[in-house]
Amino acid sequence: MSNTTVPEQDHMDAAAPEPSASGTLAEAGAASVVDPTRVQLFRGPHGVLRATIDGDRSVLRAKVVCAFPLSDQHRYLSILDGKGKEACLIESVDRLDAASQRLVAEELARYYRVSAISRIHRVRQEYRTFYWDVRTERGGRDFVVKWGPDTVLWLTPKTVQLEDVDGNRFIIPDIDELDPHSRKFVALIE
Repeated sequence: MSNTTVPEQDHMDAAAPEPSASGTLAEAGAASVVDPTRVQLFRGPHGVLRATIDGDRSVLRAKVVCAFPLSDQHRYLSILDGKGKEACLIESVDRLDAASQRLVAEELARYYRVSAISRIHRVRQEYRTFYWDVRTERGGRDFVVKWGPDTVLWLTPKTVQLEDVDGNRFIIPDIDELDPHSRKFVALIE
């Protein structure tokens, strides 16, 4: 019997397949890629997003996310079901009907909205949990961040993105642009 262990695969490696050299996920072997003309998005009761994939299935509680949110936000969209499982992958939103394109734009704007922090009034720390009181371009906000490599993300040496416990994202575009009072709180997460 061998004592060889297999290292766990990094969850980022198991995400969506990278596009092939010719640039399409279908050619790269992604099994769930569908023709966008077969997909229709619409709002159900209480404004819940729904999706129908003609000839395949209906998703009663759909969510639209980008497969490659940092490198290509306008292509390779994944439609997830209510449990977060991928129902289908669309290479380009351009071939969806106009109403579905509008709903995709609304959902992506809401899901990927990032509020820019312009002033930090206060940060209170309890163990690995930070309670923030800040000013953003949308006004004052209070939020909670549990410290971790996926919730406090340094994009550059001067830019930090925070994700709160509800999945909302906040960014400090340039810590050097903050006033001295605000900058002292950034030291808590460095």
